[in-house]
Amino acid sequence: MYIHLCIVAAMRRSLFLILLMFSLHSLANTLQPDLMIEFNGDFSIGTSQLTDRINYQVSASGGAGLHGRIDPSNVFTGQQ
Repeated sequence: MYIHLCIVAAMRRSLFLILLMFSLHSLANTLQPDLMIEFNGDFSIGTSQLTDRINYQVSASGGAGLHGRIDPSNVFTGQQ
């Protein structure tokens, strides 16, 4: 009987913690500001090079959004 009560108490505690996590997650989503994650960019490719006959490295520069500047450098691979 005592073991049964311990199992029931543990299940209640687990259910309470799961519901608490879900409610905190939804609260955090509603409090999060609506950030703009997209921007229009005007880039020009500065350099592109073949590094080791498989990988390509491309560097660019340009404006990003209203007040930004970005200088990305990406490595592309031909392997799958």
